[in-house]
Amino acid sequence: MSQLGGVLAVIAAVVVIGQVFHDIALQAAVAELADRDPETLHQVNGRMFSLDTAGKSLIGPPAGAAALTAAGWSPTRSTRPASPPALLC
Repeated sequence: MSQLGGVLAVIAAVVVIGQVFHDIALQAAVAELADRDPETLHQVNGRMFSLDTAGKSLIGPPAGAAALTAAGWSPTRSTRPASPPALLC
């Protein structure tokens, strides 16, 4: 089980590092594509961060829940059946 935890930690680290580089590159690309015009830059930045927020906060959690439901897996589900006293609580 500890080997699985190590693999998950490495995957999480790679994803976070990739996200940092992606966000920085995205901001640089937006500035370059907007020709550094302040009005265009404000519009593009606003749209970019609106989509980012919508994806992470509005679309991501329901999509993840649907994927877990479709897979039939739950992080809170125990592999052992509940004891009778636990059913009464």
